[in-house]
Amino acid sequence: MINLEAARRLLKLLYPVWMAADKWCLFEEYGAFRLLAAHPAPVLLHDVAQHTTIQQFDDIDNHNRKKRASWTSLMAKRPISAKTRQRYRRAVVPLLNPIVDVKAGLKDSGQ
Repeated sequence: MINLEAARRLLKLLYPVWMAADKWCLFEEYGAFRLLAAHPAPVLLHDVAQHTTIQQFDDIDNHNRKKRASWTSLMAKRPISAKTRQRYRRAVVPLLNPIVDVKAGLKDSGQ
């Protein structure tokens, strides 16, 4: 869930549309909001969600190459502030906050 101020920042950052709506870590790197997580996760995906028929490509390898090239280009063009936030999030945050495997916890509890 996001508050009104975060929604306004996202609208300003993403208009005109240039990124998929679920790149939450990237949006945090751009300073749109502070990203927090809920534990245990309030919503989990069903196994059926792992299988999709949305994207059907004849040449999946070529598609993946183009996708990686686009992503690499986007990441290279980020402002220095976004790159700094990303490095901090990857290097420092894990030291301060333990990462918990929610799925493993659910299996252990019998859910």
